[in-house]
Amino acid sequence: MKFIRFVFVCSLVSFSAWSQEPNLGPQLKDQKAIQKDIDAINDLSPENYNNQIDNYRESIEKFLTAKKKVCQGEYAPYILNSPAEGKLPSKTKIDDKEKRSCFKELRKMHAVYLENMYKARKSFLEANHKNRLDVLHRHHEKALKDLESLYQR
Repeated sequence: MKFIRFVFVCSLVSFSAWSQEPNLGPQLKDQKAIQKDIDAINDLSPENYNNQIDNYRESIEKFLTAKKKVCQGEYAPYILNSPAEGKLPSKTKIDDKEKRSCFKELRKMHAVYLENMYKARKSFLEANHKNRLDVLHRHHEKALKDLESLYQR
Protein backbone atom coordinates (compact mmCIF):
# COMPACT_ATOMS: atom_id res chain seq x y z
CA MET A 1 0.00 0.00 0.00
CA LYS A 2 2.82 2.41 0.86
CA PHE A 3 4.52 1.57 -2.41
CA ILE A 4 1.39 2.45 -4.38
CA ARG A 5 1.12 5.78 -2.55
CA PHE A 6 4.79 6.43 -3.21
CA VAL A 7 4.38 5.72 -6.93
CA PHE A 8 1.25 7.88 -7.05
CA VAL A 9 2.98 10.83 -5.32
CA CYS A 10 6.04 10.50 -7.55
CA SER A 11 3.90 10.47 -10.68
CA LEU A 12 1.98 13.56 -9.50
CA VAL A 13 5.20 15.40 -8.77
CA SER A 14 6.69 14.48 -12.13
CA PHE A 15 3.54 15.50 -13.99
CA SER A 16 3.35 18.82 -12.18
CA ALA A 17 7.04 19.52 -12.86
CA TRP A 18 6.59 18.53 -16.49
CA SER A 19 3.56 20.79 -16.88
CA GLN A 20 5.51 23.80 -15.62
CA GLU A 21 8.03 23.63 -18.46
CA PRO A 22 7.90 26.81 -20.53
CA ASN A 23 6.07 26.39 -23.79
CA LEU A 24 8.43 27.66 -26.47
CA GLY A 25 7.17 25.51 -29.30
CA PRO A 26 6.34 26.61 -32.82
CA GLN A 27 4.19 29.52 -31.65
CA LEU A 28 7.31 31.49 -30.59
CA LYS A 29 8.20 33.91 -33.38
CA ASP A 30 11.76 34.84 -34.28
CA GLN A 31 13.25 38.26 -33.56
CA LYS A 32 12.69 39.67 -37.05
CA ALA A 33 8.98 38.78 -36.96
CA ILE A 34 8.64 40.25 -33.47
CA GLN A 35 10.33 43.47 -34.57
CA LYS A 36 7.83 43.72 -37.44
CA ASP A 37 4.98 43.20 -34.97
CA ILE A 38 6.34 45.93 -32.69
CA ASP A 39 6.55 48.31 -35.64
CA ALA A 40 3.05 47.32 -36.79
CA ILE A 41 1.60 48.33 -33.42
CA ASN A 42 2.72 51.90 -34.12
CA ASP A 43 0.73 51.90 -37.37
CA LEU A 44 -2.36 50.24 -35.89
CA SER A 45 -5.54 52.16 -36.71
CA PRO A 46 -8.02 52.88 -33.92
CA GLU A 47 -10.68 50.88 -35.78
CA ASN A 48 -8.52 47.73 -35.73
CA TYR A 49 -7.07 48.22 -32.26
CA ASN A 50 -9.44 45.92 -30.35
CA ASN A 51 -9.24 43.16 -32.95
CA GLN A 52 -5.47 42.97 -33.33
CA ILE A 53 -3.77 44.23 -30.18
CA ASP A 54 -4.17 41.04 -28.15
CA ASN A 55 -2.49 38.93 -30.84
CA TYR A 56 0.46 41.30 -31.00
CA ARG A 57 0.71 41.56 -27.23
CA GLU A 58 0.67 37.80 -26.67
CA SER A 59 3.40 36.97 -29.18
CA ILE A 60 5.63 39.92 -28.24
CA GLU A 61 5.42 39.33 -24.51
CA LYS A 62 6.11 35.62 -24.99
CA PHE A 63 9.19 36.52 -27.04
CA LEU A 64 10.40 39.11 -24.50
CA THR A 65 10.08 36.55 -21.70
CA ALA A 66 12.07 33.99 -23.69
CA LYS A 67 14.67 36.63 -24.62
CA LYS A 68 15.07 37.55 -20.96
CA LYS A 69 15.69 33.90 -20.10
CA VAL A 70 18.28 33.71 -22.88
CA CYS A 71 20.00 36.79 -21.48
CA GLN A 72 19.98 35.25 -18.02
CA GLY A 73 21.54 32.09 -19.41
CA GLU A 74 18.52 29.85 -18.76
CA TYR A 75 17.83 29.14 -22.44
CA ALA A 76 20.14 28.60 -25.36
CA PRO A 77 20.31 31.56 -27.76
CA TYR A 78 19.29 29.53 -30.79
CA ILE A 79 15.63 29.29 -29.65
CA LEU A 80 15.15 32.86 -30.85
CA ASN A 81 16.77 32.37 -34.26
CA SER A 82 14.74 32.26 -37.41
CA PRO A 83 14.16 28.73 -38.67
CA ALA A 84 15.23 30.00 -42.11
CA GLU A 85 18.69 30.71 -40.76
CA GLY A 86 19.10 26.98 -40.25
CA LYS A 87 22.17 27.16 -38.07
CA LEU A 88 22.65 26.39 -34.42
CA PRO A 89 25.42 28.06 -32.46
CA SER A 90 28.21 25.84 -31.22
CA LYS A 91 27.71 27.05 -27.65
CA THR A 92 24.51 27.11 -25.66
CA LYS A 93 25.50 29.62 -22.97
CA ILE A 94 26.51 33.24 -23.33
CA ASP A 95 29.37 35.00 -21.54
CA ASP A 96 29.14 38.20 -19.46
CA LYS A 97 29.83 40.57 -22.36
CA GLU A 98 27.14 38.89 -24.44
CA LYS A 99 24.74 39.02 -21.48
CA ARG A 100 25.19 42.79 -21.15
CA SER A 101 24.67 43.21 -24.87
CA CYS A 102 21.65 40.90 -24.75
CA PHE A 103 20.04 42.85 -21.90
CA LYS A 104 20.76 46.16 -23.65
CA GLU A 105 19.06 44.88 -26.81
CA LEU A 106 16.17 43.49 -24.75
CA ARG A 107 15.70 46.79 -22.91
CA LYS A 108 15.71 48.74 -26.17
CA MET A 109 13.21 46.37 -27.79
CA HIS A 110 10.97 46.45 -24.71
CA ALA A 111 11.09 50.27 -24.57
CA VAL A 112 10.06 50.56 -28.24
CA TYR A 113 7.27 48.04 -27.61
CA LEU A 114 5.95 50.02 -24.63
CA GLU A 115 6.16 53.30 -26.52
CA ASN A 116 4.28 51.89 -29.52
CA MET A 117 1.65 50.33 -27.25
CA TYR A 118 1.19 53.73 -25.58
CA LYS A 119 0.79 55.53 -28.91
CA ALA A 120 -1.66 52.96 -30.27
CA ARG A 121 -3.74 52.98 -27.08
CA LYS A 122 -3.72 56.78 -26.95
CA SER A 123 -4.86 56.98 -30.56
CA PHE A 124 -7.61 54.45 -29.88
CA LEU A 125 -8.81 56.32 -26.79
CA GLU A 126 -8.77 59.69 -28.57
CA ALA A 127 -10.80 58.30 -31.49
CA ASN A 128 -13.20 56.62 -29.08
CA HIS A 129 -13.54 59.83 -27.07
CA LYS A 130 -14.21 61.86 -30.24
CA ASN A 131 -16.91 59.42 -31.33
CA ARG A 132 -18.59 59.52 -27.94
CA LEU A 133 -18.49 63.34 -27.92
CA ASP A 134 -20.11 63.34 -31.37
CA VAL A 135 -22.88 61.06 -30.12
CA LEU A 136 -23.35 63.28 -27.06
CA HIS A 137 -23.56 66.35 -29.28
CA ARG A 138 -26.19 64.70 -31.53
CA HIS A 139 -28.27 63.71 -28.49
CA HIS A 140 -27.98 67.24 -27.12
CA GLU A 141 -29.13 68.77 -30.42
CA LYS A 142 -32.03 66.31 -30.65
CA ALA A 143 -33.10 67.07 -27.07
CA LEU A 144 -33.06 70.81 -27.79
CA LYS A 145 -35.14 70.33 -30.98
CA ASP A 146 -37.61 68.11 -29.14
CA LEU A 147 -37.90 70.71 -26.38
CA GLU A 148 -38.44 73.50 -28.91
CA SER A 149 -41.12 71.55 -30.76
CA LEU A 150 -42.84 70.70 -27.47
CA TYR A 151 -43.26 74.37 -26.55
CA GLN A 152 -44.26 75.55 -30.04
CA ARG A 153 -47.58 73.73 -29.96
